Amino acid sequence: KPKRALYGDKTHLLDVVGVAVDPVRNVIVAATRSASTIGLVTFNRADSGNVAPRTIVSGPKTGLAHFRQVAVDSTTGRIFIAQQNMREKQLEAYRGDKPRPEAEFVAIRKSSTGRTGPGFIGVWDIDDNGDVPPRAIIQGPSSRLVSPGGIALNPRQGEVFAVDGGSSGFYTYVVPQFFTKWIPGSASR
Repeated sequence: KPKRALYGDKTHLLDVVGVAVDPVRNVIVAATRSASTIGLVTFNRADSGNVAPRTIVSGPKTGLAHFRQVAVDSTTGRIFIAQQNMREKQLEAYRGDKPRPEAEFVAIRKSSTGRTGPGFIGVWDIDDNGDVPPRAIIQGPSSRLVSPGGIALNPRQGEVFAVDGGSSGFYTYVVPQFFTKWIPGSASR
C-alpha cells in the first residue's frame, strides 16, 4: 500500500508521463495530459488524496502538448521538460506499410521552425503558474533535437542531457546560465 496517493478530478492528473521531486522545496512536479490540463502541475510533497495542485503551467503560450520526461534542479527550482515533436506523425518511419523516403524526412525537418515544429527542452520556474511561456528553450537545427523523450541534469557542470527518438541521438548541452539565479521577470532564450 502506498504511503500517500494523489488521485481524483481536483488533481488534474490523468495521462501522467513524467514526475520529479524538489526535495529542497518539498514539491512534486508532474507532467500530465488530462481533459482540463495539458502541462505541468506541482503539489506539496506530503499532499495526499484528491487535492488541487499548488501551480498549473498549461495553455498555448507554454508550447506544451506531447511531452515526456520532466526533471527538477532543486538548487534553482527550475523545471525542465522534454517536449516531443508537434508534427510527430509526419516523421513516422512508415506511411502505411511502406518506408517513408529519406528525402521526406529532410524536407520536414528543414521546414520545421518554432515551437510548432520540432521538439524542445523547456525550462520553467517551480513557482510559475498559468499560461506561462518557457523561461528558456533548447531547440533549433543546431540542437539536433527533433523529438526529445528523456532528460537528465548535471547542475554542477551546467549540463542538460537529452535522448531524442526523432534523430536517434543522445545529446549533452552545456548551458550554465540555466542553473544560475535569473533576474525576476526576465527570460533567458
